[in-house]
Amino acid sequence: MKYVILLFAFVLISCSETKIGKASIIHDSLYVYLNILEQEKLDSIKKLAFTNLDTPFMNSESKKWVKGTITLKGTKYDAQIKFHGTNIKHYQDNKYSYSIKWKDSLGTNFFKLIKGEEAFPAIAAINKIALNNKLISSSGSMRIGIINGLNKGVYYLVEPLKHNNIKRNFKHKEFAILSHTSDWSRKERNGKRPSHWSKNDLFAGHIENNKNPLFPKALHHYKLLSEDIIKKNTGNLKAKVDIDYMANYLALALIFNDVHFMTGDNLKLLYDFEQEKFYPLFRIESEGIPFETFLDTNFIELNRFLFHSQGEHYSKAPFLQFFALLISDTEFRIKRDKYLYQFLNNKENIIREIEKVHHNNSAVMNLIEEDKKYIHLNRAKRQKNIVKTAFSLISKYLNYAHIYCTYDKSKKQLSFNADSFCPIDVYYNDKLLLANHSGINFTEDLKLIQSNKELKIDVNLFSAKRLMFINSITKDTIKQHVYVNFINSK
Repeated sequence: MKYVILLFAFVLISCSETKIGKASIIHDSLYVYLNILEQEKLDSIKKLAFTNLDTPFMNSESKKWVKGTITLKGTKYDAQIKFHGTNIKHYQDNKYSYSIKWKDSLGTNFFKLIKGEEAFPAIAAINKIALNNKLISSSGSMRIGIINGLNKGVYYLVEPLKHNNIKRNFKHKEFAILSHTSDWSRKERNGKRPSHWSKNDLFAGHIENNKNPLFPKALHHYKLLSEDIIKKNTGNLKAKVDIDYMANYLALALIFNDVHFMTGDNLKLLYDFEQEKFYPLFRIESEGIPFETFLDTNFIELNRFLFHSQGEHYSKAPFLQFFALLISDTEFRIKRDKYLYQFLNNKENIIREIEKVHHNNSAVMNLIEEDKKYIHLNRAKRQKNIVKTAFSLISKYLNYAHIYCTYDKSKKQLSFNADSFCPIDVYYNDKLLLANHSGINFTEDLKLIQSNKELKIDVNLFSAKRLMFINSITKDTIKQHVYVNFINSK
């Protein structure tokens, strides 16, 4: 089987032997070759970083670029490489993850080689689905890494979401990307578990500075966004985001049930100066989290699963209030639920896309050790089960409806309770009386609120059979669990 070679395939990186050393990298259908003749200099950076810290992580300021050159399709460019990753897992077992960049006539090119223990086909599958659904994301593929002539096993090759990538592949032209500092020595560190989030996540000073000249202006908008989150000003928050994008984003995040990429220094926020709105990047780093991990699998909890997917510690991340406030807003939630319904109707294609990505990477994954191959096969199986569970919960959530009514003959008034997560349209004699009525709403911390509605039906002879209730998202007529009784208040 032949595989499509990536755009930046057949690359040679070489470093000055008098300074850093020589290195080369070549891409073909299955392999990545990276030769670093003075690997000890990168190792010394790693050793120094971990020696000076009492915690198992590497801060971004500890990682240094190594100068070199890159030859692409016979043309040589200046290039730099450095370690990738904050977590100690990227530096264990004498196997490392790398970032590489070079410049050409189109600007700066970036890609990452992430060790297969930390990135795998399941990640590529989710992000590919995000791309297919017009979210800002990036999906890569698996390669065998030949590092200094030694087979180091599987790597994930991906173009990260940097400025040039986004400008080239998405609609955004004038923008800045904001992310939090990744200093894991902060007080929120939970025992030996690194903490991506901080109590200061809603403070603009906690955002990591970058060289984008638009950064200061974007930071100002983040400050205003944070103030509205703290004040729980949902109306202002809705005005600061692309509602359609956010509804799409939160619907897909719910399907894979992992909030990890939406918290702390994992979260990347793009501020678009033309649209004057924020766009979070979709960059999930797992196969998803089984729904029953921390909460009982019950569709009633559908809106809370995502926020608790990584356990109690992550559920306290300050910026998650932003997403919860949006979902608590009835207008926004209806928009999100419409995306859930679209995904539900497209579930077979989504599952096929997952299978396709895993299949396309199988030539590489079949070359690894049997025990590691089993881990990846199990991830693929688990990912499909997560998605299938999600769609089962979504179907129950969207289709749940119990209707309770009392008609007062003397007042000619219908008291109406829609025990439904989807909004309901109410008709009498085929005449629309009430559109998009939400019987179940949510507090700011996503607890359920139910309410009644009073409708005037001024007819001489009321008939319950002439009432009709329609789910305004699925467009189904509600025929079961409809209860109508009568009251005489005189």
